[in-house]
Amino acid sequence: MRKYTFLVVSASILLSTLQIRQAIAQDFHNYTQFFVNPSLINPALTGADGKGALFFSYKKQWAGISGAPAIGNVSLQSALKNNVNFGINLNNETQGLIKTSAALFTGGYTIELPDNNMFRFGFSLGAAWSQVDINALNFGNISPMDPIQADLLDNSFQLLSNAGASLHIKAFNIGISLPNIIEPIYLTTDAFSVSKVNPFESAIVHTSYRLYFSNNFNVFEPYIVYRLNKSLPSQLEAAGILHLQHKVWIGGSYKQDFGISALGGFKVNNLLAVGYSYTLKNIGLNEMNRPSHEVHIGLLFGERQKRKPFYSFVDTDIDKHPKNYKALLARQKQKEAAEARKHAAELAKKKEEEQKAFEEATKVPVAETPTEPVTTPPADPPKQPQHDAGARFKTGETPLNLFNKPAATAVHDPAEDEVLNRLEVHAENADDHHGEDFHPNAERHEFVKKGGHSSEMNFADYVIVGAFSSEANAKRYSDGLRKLGFEGTDYGFISERNIWYVHISESNDINEARADRDKYRKMNMFKDAWLLTVHE
Repeated sequence: MRKYTFLVVSASILLSTLQIRQAIAQDFHNYTQFFVNPSLINPALTGADGKGALFFSYKKQWAGISGAPAIGNVSLQSALKNNVNFGINLNNETQGLIKTSAALFTGGYTIELPDNNMFRFGFSLGAAWSQVDINALNFGNISPMDPIQADLLDNSFQLLSNAGASLHIKAFNIGISLPNIIEPIYLTTDAFSVSKVNPFESAIVHTSYRLYFSNNFNVFEPYIVYRLNKSLPSQLEAAGILHLQHKVWIGGSYKQDFGISALGGFKVNNLLAVGYSYTLKNIGLNEMNRPSHEVHIGLLFGERQKRKPFYSFVDTDIDKHPKNYKALLARQKQKEAAEARKHAAELAKKKEEEQKAFEEATKVPVAETPTEPVTTPPADPPKQPQHDAGARFKTGETPLNLFNKPAATAVHDPAEDEVLNRLEVHAENADDHHGEDFHPNAERHEFVKKGGHSSEMNFADYVIVGAFSSEANAKRYSDGLRKLGFEGTDYGFISERNIWYVHISESNDINEARADRDKYRKMNMFKDAWLLTVHE
């Protein structure tokens, strides 16, 4: 009986240890939704989100079977300065009688390539601790001091290491990783074991592509993963993910000898992603009439360095679109209005050229008649406008009379509608910065005289963000900006131009006004802001 018990226990430990060593060697990299945290299959993708990232993963295989594998993972990653990446992986799993914990520290580097492409590589080093749950065994009449039980109480410790590289060319990604540089030990009674270095015992090759469509609002992303192993069967996996409005994703995957999975999840503000997968019963060599469940959570934090390439599943929105459908429609109307204005300007220019050509062709030559030369006295030079603020008025800054037009009675005007639409387009991120050096009105500074209108603007320097032919539109835009948090916004009338101006800043110091103008022009909403000076 004692001998039989020993054989049963030894066989159980051997099978469990083989499973757990396979977990260390393979299951740690064998999540169905690895794409949420791609560093699970390739350490080169540690910090690929371009900012701080925290990931949680949990997988329960063959739910309902006692002792079935369960694995959890926590990963903290960051993209440091100078293209250096860093990460910590904590792994805990249970299979049968054996519980294993592992910790891996990862360092990596990103090489920037032309056209916002990149090459990444990473290396991880850590250790794993395994322990047999003796309390789960029933030894019958075996003494607690039996040598068999004493051996089983020993913990097992071994080193872990992996490495990888990946290449990103626009929306295409391909990579390879070596998940077990140090060959795993499948069965040992030693408390500490150091195995030989065997980096090519197993390898993982993966590739994916992001196909953006519907004005980059949706993405289809196929994946192919192939796991090669000399001591275990190799495995092919294929998956397809559809991102809808960068808020929800659905998809499916097939993993050779493990079955078909349904995938789904949601995102919040391109910072939080929550995903779940349900795997049908296994087929093939590992057939098991039980499903498997998997949950992933990804959280991004911190600031991403501007103009740095990154690769993120949580944040796939490359254009940072408006957050709601109403803003999308406003943006589309803005684009259509701009195209209509451009087309109208082209037609007007063409008509003017045709009229000019017609007049030249039909012009009747007039015979020249000798006349006495007429001497015309030189005209007086134009007077420069006087400014009440002294030194802040620069001689030579002549007003650009671009708005000398009669008062308009129509409230709806394409140019004014485009400005008003900004209230909806930028509603959820009004102070979003564009990071561009070009500004439509970079050198625009106009001077006007104060008139006698009851709502006439006072003597000052103003940062102008909108010009309207009707007071109703000016008030609507001014009130809208105040609701978005720009408390200094107001509007007033200029009789000389017959225009209502909305200003976001008012000052009696021209240098202060210029500083405010430069500050607001860095925002997408006010990149065409300009200066207006009201003088006597």
